Amino acid sequence: MRSLQSHFTHWRATCSYPTHGVDFRDYVRGNFKDFDIVNYIGDGQCKKVEFVSIRNHKGMHQTAKFWQKNGVWGLHIDSSFADCQFKPSSGSVATEDNFGLYWNTNPKFRCSKDDQSTTQWWFGGHL
Repeated sequence: MRSLQSHFTHWRATCSYPTHGVDFRDYVRGNFKDFDIVNYIGDGQCKKVEFVSIRNHKGMHQTAKFWQKNGVWGLHIDSSFADCQFKPSSGSVATEDNFGLYWNTNPKFRCSKDDQSTTQWWFGGHL
C-alpha cells in the first residue's frame, strides 16, 4: 500500500461501478495530502474530502465523519451523524454505514441497495 501511495495523489470510492460507471452519485473523493486513508485509524474523526455524495446529499471541500480500525472495520462514513461540515443525516437509518462497512444499511444508498451492490476503492492522480 505504501508503494501505491508514492505513485498516487488521490483516492475515491464508487458504488456499483459495473452498473453505473462514475456518475458522482453515492461517491467520495479525496487526496492523500489532506486525508491518508491507508494509514488512518480513528473513530468518527472529521476528515477533509474534495467531494462526497450520499443519498443526494453533496459536499465539496468539506469534512466528513470517518471510521477505520484494524481488524474491526474498514474505512467508512456513518452518515447518521451530522457533526462534521458534511451533514447527510436526513434520510439516513440509525448508524448507517457507507463506503466499506455494511452492518447498518440503507436501500437508498447504491453501495448497499441490494445483494448485488458493490463498493469500489480507487487510487489515482491527475494526468
